[in-house]
Amino acid sequence: MRLALAQHRAGHLGEAALLYQQVLAQNPRQADALRLLGVLAHQRGELESARRYLELALQVQPNSPEIHQALGLVWFDLGQPRQAVAAYQIALRLRPNFPEAFYNLGNAHFALGEGDAAALAYRQAAEQQPALAEAHYNLGLIAQDKGDPAGAIEHYQKALRARPDYPEAHLNLGLAQQHLGKLPEAATSFLQALAFRPDYPEALLNLGTVRRQEKKLADAEACLRRALVLRPNEVSAHLNLALVLDDAGKLADAEQALRAALALAPAHAEAHSFLAAVLKRQNRLDEAVSHYRRAIELAPAFLPTKVALVEVFISQDKLEAASDLCQEIL
Repeated sequence: MRLALAQHRAGHLGEAALLYQQVLAQNPRQADALRLLGVLAHQRGELESARRYLELALQVQPNSPEIHQALGLVWFDLGQPRQAVAAYQIALRLRPNFPEAFYNLGNAHFALGEGDAAALAYRQAAEQQPALAEAHYNLGLIAQDKGDPAGAIEHYQKALRARPDYPEAHLNLGLAQQHLGKLPEAATSFLQALAFRPDYPEALLNLGTVRRQEKKLADAEACLRRALVLRPNEVSAHLNLALVLDDAGKLADAEQALRAALALAPAHAEAHSFLAAVLKRQNRLDEAVSHYRRAIELAPAFLPTKVALVEVFISQDKLEAASDLCQEIL
């Protein structure tokens, strides 16, 4: 067992598995060997084998919180979060001071859409182990989902005090700060995320949107172009780049970005409407009409697109068409 554990900790999973099997050949009810074979199979992605070994271990040691916790992790990865909840709850009845089990219970509740139960479990995990950054981070996500960016900021900051090199926490802290209009703070958070993960497209994309709000258009364009190098099929990055280029008066470049977005998402109503507006400012009115019509087909309830099309019809002296569309809007 000592040799098996040493091989397991060193990441030599094949050698460790053989040694655990040798232990079980001599003692088929060796609970630690069964549990650790289950953990090892889980590490290899062999989920059914992991479940079988852990259930055998429970037959030997039904009151082991570690085995119930490990089985909960397997149930979760098998796509059975409700059974994972049951396993974690047994583990916690057996050992109430078990922050890892509370954290994983929170994950299972969160997967089931049970936000309040997830938040309670994460809070208990954080109380028992204040340095558990992931619990604070997930509490931040829940607060953000509930429309409480100030509460989210508090949780993300706690996560970062426990783990300063947590790029996802820096990113989401920036999103919450941006939501509250704290643009310099948001930019700093996105830059911190990039300091720990330079190739982080979400951080680049959001930093680009903040720089645009700050009217720092050259920086915004650079961020968004870097994001597109990393994720060329990101429609939102093409759209945000088009916004920046439009603000800078680079209409041809903005058009190119919008056409790239539409190549990826032909049914994107907002992109059609935005492209129509760019074409209109270049006095390419027939092309603008075509894209406004397509945007209206895709999103008929969005009235500003129809109003914009009325303005084009008036520019073209198509007053009857403009009048008919006004009546439709009214």
